[in-house]
Amino acid sequence: MTEANDLELKSIVIPLIGTGTLRTPIPVCAKAIQDGIVHFIEELSGTKPSIQEIDLCVFEKDLLKDFQTSWKASMKEEEEK
Repeated sequence: MTEANDLELKSIVIPLIGTGTLRTPIPVCAKAIQDGIVHFIEELSGTKPSIQEIDLCVFEKDLLKDFQTSWKASMKEEEEK
């Protein structure tokens, strides 16, 4: 994301990878992506990043609901801290 911002891109797509062949649990992938986005936002605090949109790409429809559930649970955990 930092490189995309340095290139002054307006949007970026992050694929949900690792849940297929690598069999990484969806909650682990969701948390890693979420942490990366939060880190990026915090890193650029006080500046105006070029990136205005971050899209997540899920390659398998049946994983979408599981990913959304994991993402929401992770967000709730962060809010409770």
